[in-house]
Amino acid sequence: MLFRRLGAFAHRHRYAVIGAWVLAAVLLNVLVPQLDDVIKRDATSFLPPSSEVMRAYQTMGQKFGGTGNGFAIAVFENPRGLTDADRAFYTTILARLDRARDRVDFYQDYVSHPELRDAVVSRDGRAIYLPIALRHVVGTPEGDADAPWLRGILAPGRPADL
Repeated sequence: MLFRRLGAFAHRHRYAVIGAWVLAAVLLNVLVPQLDDVIKRDATSFLPPSSEVMRAYQTMGQKFGGTGNGFAIAVFENPRGLTDADRAFYTTILARLDRARDRVDFYQDYVSHPELRDAVVSRDGRAIYLPIALRHVVGTPEGDADAPWLRGILAPGRPADL
């Protein structure tokens, strides 16, 4: 019975109901802080520095000469096999990463380290793996922003079949 009355009221006053919802959405959007702003202001790490995974990152950084923060692996795959255009794009990505030293600690490529070729190029010649060490701590707002940033670095100029 209650829902029937509520439905009848909403139907009779449909424009007022829609207007109220639109007004509520606008007011909430203006009065309540945006999630991105809240995340940027709260620089608290998602994981405490004493957690096992964060201690492992720090140990890896000490043992292997990096910051021990974020880590990503970019995979360049062409189902028909890597082409010269794909390899040229890979080299372009290396140059972009070189220009982003404020965010990238290091990367392992086979261009400057030919001895890594067998480790980072798939046996069937269809993929190249590019390990990338990032400077921001995992679980922080800056670290969380690294994935979309890295996607933005990797997307422009990508060959259609890669």
